[in-house]
Amino acid sequence: MVSTPSTLARPLAVQAEGADQSLARARSEAVLRRVGAYVALTKPRIIELLLVTTVPAMVVAAGGWPSWGLVVATLVGGTL
Repeated sequence: MVSTPSTLARPLAVQAEGADQSLARARSEAVLRRVGAYVALTKPRIIELLLVTTVPAMVVAAGGWPSWGLVVATLVGGTL
């Protein structure tokens, strides 16, 4: 049986397609790892604790509920 160029090229094309998919998957995983590292640097669990303790401290310091604008500005500033 003699191989024609079309039968030889098809398996190579399939291999190249599989390699492209695995390369794309590896790149997307690398991007996800990098984004995850940047999120970890922001320490979201510590920020959450900061925000949860800020509002009661503001209520105690004001002797009642402070204005909504002040609460929102403080929480946004604390998050940033």
